[in-house]
Amino acid sequence: MNDIRDIAASYYPAIDRSDVEHVLGMYAENGFYNRAGIKYPDMASIRKFFVEDRQISGTHSIEGLWSDEESRTVFVTGHFDGQDRAGTPRSFGFADIWHFDEADRVSKRESYLASG
Repeated sequence: MNDIRDIAASYYPAIDRSDVEHVLGMYAENGFYNRAGIKYPDMASIRKFFVEDRQISGTHSIEGLWSDEESRTVFVTGHFDGQDRAGTPRSFGFADIWHFDEADRVSKRESYLASG
């Protein structure tokens, strides 16, 4: 069995290299993603976000990573530096809460973005 901390941490280099299939493969079939208040309630909407709608590219730096094995939850904080589709620089802090099912797949992810 993979360590859920390693699975959550694997997201950041994968998305930085635009490995969308790795990212989508992390989610359970009934996965849910809440990104800064925008809800993606199923795999079709999660796939659409990562394949068509995601507006940024760049590099994530993990600053903190904690887990609670009993609740199968991983908490990640960090910083993103990159640009949007128009080439405008983007830089912000983030916090992600990853919830895993018994098969080590993401059942729910919550992302919070800090600006300013």
